[in-house]
Amino acid sequence: MGGAATVVCLQQLKGMLGLQHFTTATDLVSVVKSVFSQVHQWRWESAVLGCCFLFFLLLTRFFVSAPSYTHDWPFSRSAVNYNAGCKTAMSNVVMAIAVMITLLFLTPLFHYTPLVVLSAIIISAMLGLIDYEAAIHLWHVDKVDFCVCLGAYLGVVFVSVEIGLVIAVSISILRVLLFVARPRTTALGNIPNSMAYRRVDQYPAAQTVPGVLILRIDAPIYFANASYLRERSLTSQSGLFGGDQLVLANPGSEVMKKLSSSKILDAIGHEWIFLTVADAVAACNFMLHTCKPSDTTSCENVV
Repeated sequence: MGGAATVVCLQQLKGMLGLQHFTTATDLVSVVKSVFSQVHQWRWESAVLGCCFLFFLLLTRFFVSAPSYTHDWPFSRSAVNYNAGCKTAMSNVVMAIAVMITLLFLTPLFHYTPLVVLSAIIISAMLGLIDYEAAIHLWHVDKVDFCVCLGAYLGVVFVSVEIGLVIAVSISILRVLLFVARPRTTALGNIPNSMAYRRVDQYPAAQTVPGVLILRIDAPIYFANASYLRERSLTSQSGLFGGDQLVLANPGSEVMKKLSSSKILDAIGHEWIFLTVADAVAACNFMLHTCKPSDTTSCENVV
């Protein structure tokens, strides 16, 4: 909405400067080119009057408390409701009555209203729809979401609404693909005096288990991220059976179906599927302390 409001504000430069001819394009470059190509037609009286009236409107709006709400109407009426501080749906009835009275009885009074004043009123209304505080909030919360917001805004202002929408959707899809193709993998450690296992980078008190790598993958595993996960978690290993033992803790029902149908469950061993991480670690520790050097599974590599 901020981009569309900015475009509407740019279109009001025709009335503010008193221009007779103006571009029909909505992008910033076309508007600026149209404005500065007709410098000789600028009416400084209109510009000064419009700026003064706009300053008056912004100053009066500054003293009005206007809580935020989700709008359902066109821009002009939304801006009036927004700046008037409406809080309930009853404002729709009042707004409808006011619009009806204006159209039936008050329209002739606006016939001689200078175009520059109408432009100032529209600009004042549109500026209230540009939520810059939300953009600042996005910058502090999530930089990628801020890039989506900024890309959509710049696309609308400099090109068109369609291009702004395409930019926002493209960045969002790219983020999803990047997250799926490069999922976060975290090592877990045991919280002392408990059976809980948490991220070692988030909980400094978490202790890793010697000889056991507890790995959590925060995304589904499929062809797009399989190679990446293999490089991340098994960089120094040759594979599943190279002296290591793979143990699964609390896999989902769909995962178990996939493992069973692909015969991978038989390769891992049904006895290496556990309900909790604590049970899996206990079994690994038991194997590490009871295995012999001649055993097939190494005592130093249990994953």
